[in-house]
Amino acid sequence: ELWVLKSVNVGPVSGNGIQPTGMAYVPSINRFYVANIRSNNISVVDPMVNQVVACIPVGQAPDSVIYHEAGNRVFVGHRSIPLVTVIDPDTNEVVSQLWFDEAGRVSDLALDPVLGYLLVAHDDIDQISVVQLSDLSVVGRLGGISSLGRIAYSSFLNNLLYVDPNQGTITSGSNSLFIEGTTRGDTL
Repeated sequence: ELWVLKSVNVGPVSGNGIQPTGMAYVPSINRFYVANIRSNNISVVDPMVNQVVACIPVGQAPDSVIYHEAGNRVFVGHRSIPLVTVIDPDTNEVVSQLWFDEAGRVSDLALDPVLGYLLVAHDDIDQISVVQLSDLSVVGRLGGISSLGRIAYSSFLNNLLYVDPNQGTITSGSNSLFIEGTTRGDTL
């Protein structure tokens, strides 16, 4: 079933957000989570009433948002700092913050639900941090990805895809990218 959401103001008029950038849908509660990069919060939108029903402060420059259904968590990447904020959608509370001390700012997020990884792109250092979803630990890094932009992961293809904004291309990574720092030699 496909339906069209009417425009919902998450900007200055409502006072809840300025410059929405990323969005994820949580089907279990029928809510959209919208990152507002300039007002440092997440607007929670109820599409049935076309209104912002909650506003969650998350810190500086939230940009990318992704929902992990099996873990029932909303992950928020911060554009100007090396941080991912974790939200429980049942309570709209921030339950964790993942700092990437040795990595750069977060440009995008992707999930591999089959292997249980959150992939965190750092475009300023051309690297992807690999986070184990079960315990939110960083298990490795994928490096040397020139001009890294937005990312996606296809479990079907077992491939990482990324945008090169400088070349205007989408590149498919190898399905055997080694996760540096692991002892098992895991691959994506």
